[in-house]
Amino acid sequence: REGLGPIVMVLDMSGSMMGTPIQTAWALFVALGTQAARSGRKIAIIPFADNAAEPSVANNPAQVLQVVNKQYNIGYGTNFQEGLRRAEELLSCEKDNKRGFKNADVIFITDGIDYIDRTWAARYVASKKALGYRAYGIIVGSMKFPQEVRRVLDAITTLDGQGLAKLEWVEALGHQVIK
Repeated sequence: REGLGPIVMVLDMSGSMMGTPIQTAWALFVALGTQAARSGRKIAIIPFADNAAEPSVANNPAQVLQVVNKQYNIGYGTNFQEGLRRAEELLSCEKDNKRGFKNADVIFITDGIDYIDRTWAARYVASKKALGYRAYGIIVGSMKFPQEVRRVLDAITTLDGQGLAKLEWVEALGHQVIK
């Protein structure tokens, strides 16, 4: 059923995310992860900056907290393509459903601006369609995604002091993903 599958969270951990933005993003991960684990859903997190880490998987609330406490050596810059590529790589392995992430929802969280190559974006959209998953973007703060980034995401919202707000698509994020 749509909205009840695994979750792959692609989390920007670049230098600009330090402080309140990363705390907000981690709090969202803990909330989503705990809820997902309690309802029998898997959650993976893929931290990225210049590079992307291997996915860390949580199957229960205790593992969600273990993921938060891991150390990642991924740099301080921002490379959106690297984070999304790693999620795509995880999901492309799911043709054989080896890790249990078939039909996952990808949630891409960042505070920053980075650019995605137009050719890469077109290939990613085609791959996403072929693999049958959706990607949602959450901006921590008030920045806007460039057009090519918007092209690869199915829906975008902002997370600010008011919580999830300013939805840019018809269905509420909570109804589609967080149930």
